Amino acid sequence: MLAIGFVAGCLSGLLGIGGGLVVGPVLLLRGLPLRMATGTALAMIPGVALVGAITEQVQGAITMPWVLVLAVALGGPIGLRFGQAIARRLSDQKLWVAFLLLLAITMVRLVWPTEGHSGQVGWLPAGSSLGFAVAIAAGCCAGIAAVLFGVGGGILVVPILAFSLSGLGFAEASAVSLAAMVPTTSLGLIEVWKSQRLAKPWLWPLLCGGAPGAVAGVLLRGKVLSPRTLELVFATFLLYVLFRLWQGRTARA
Repeated sequence: MLAIGFVAGCLSGLLGIGGGLVVGPVLLLRGLPLRMATGTALAMIPGVALVGAITEQVQGAITMPWVLVLAVALGGPIGLRFGQAIARRLSDQKLWVAFLLLLAITMVRLVWPTEGHSGQVGWLPAGSSLGFAVAIAAGCCAGIAAVLFGVGGGILVVPILAFSLSGLGFAEASAVSLAAMVPTTSLGLIEVWKSQRLAKPWLWPLLCGGAPGAVAGVLLRGKVLSPRTLELVFATFLLYVLFRLWQGRTARA
């Protein structure tokens, strides 16, 4: 579990995602029930994200746009409510098709960027009121995806911010997503704790591996990987997400 925690933490720090798509399947393979596996995977995220966010500030490679972090964090709970309403109105088939198409288009956009791409392709000023609104919308999308599809918000927050806001590349968008994950997933942790969906013997090794993994991921993003390499890594992760979601959908059919 230490190794799995380290891999999940590294991906979290590197890409600004939760890591639950790595931890959850492994816990299921180890025999945990689905609710316990997903709850335990969620419970490790706030601590790992906090370590990653602190590392971000200490290394100083990126000036954190805290206004955008706040906006994404504000949008998350709103998205949760929207997701609950959408789930009652639309068929599962339509929702899954739309979400898989969104991820596929994002992946293609990352692999084949526009001519002259330099890691920053957004068109709205990040510090403007419209930029703030986009960040809230990104948080909403993350909340909706969490309710409807059980995935972490980083797979949507990062590309939305990077493709929409000028002066904000994938490294900066990943940092924003990681920092915003701390308050939003802490709310989820409270619910998991109340509903007793925690497998504590598994959680502590995951946290012990995830914390240094998050440090390694942030350092890789800030000091080693180029913006283009980071985008290709994120595209590869999206391909993995598509595979896992399609696999899960097929199994339920």
